[in-house]
Amino acid sequence: MHYNHLIRIIEPLASRCSKFRFTPLNSEAAMSRLAYIAEQEQMDVTKPVFQTLINVSNGDLRRAITYLQSASRLASISNPPTPIFPSDIQEIAGVIPDKVINDFATVLGIDVEDGTMDVDRNVRKTDFSAIQKNVKTIVREGYAATQLLSQVIFFPRTRHSLRSIYKYRSMT
Repeated sequence: MHYNHLIRIIEPLASRCSKFRFTPLNSEAAMSRLAYIAEQEQMDVTKPVFQTLINVSNGDLRRAITYLQSASRLASISNPPTPIFPSDIQEIAGVIPDKVINDFATVLGIDVEDGTMDVDRNVRKTDFSAIQKNVKTIVREGYAATQLLSQVIFFPRTRHSLRSIYKYRSMT
């Protein structure tokens, strides 16, 4: 039996199974395998699409392949086939688009453009009512507040433009 979430398996069944825990693949290995699959399936996929696949699947290669397959099917429906964009992958995965998250990060006081993030001292005072208004707008657009929270919590980790020291400080 194979399952990603052990708590969803009923206890009598789980007690009779061997449990193996695997760490997620590193980005390079996942990207290499996705590129191989795309090549074999004759898909024209760019590196940003691969990076988005890896980010939204959280290292789960099966999930990334499923998203790639879904995007490929959607892209091939039109005549001529349309290219696959990172926003397509985000939409298929059900995550909030980068632009919305970046705008929200700006409201929180995170400077997205220059790659800096001040977590020790708040130089710019953030207004709670502005944050609340932004959250309401995002929820009205149909995105789940829990999804927003999970993406904001991991925002520093997923931003390649942020220097390592800022990522470390935000996680401690």
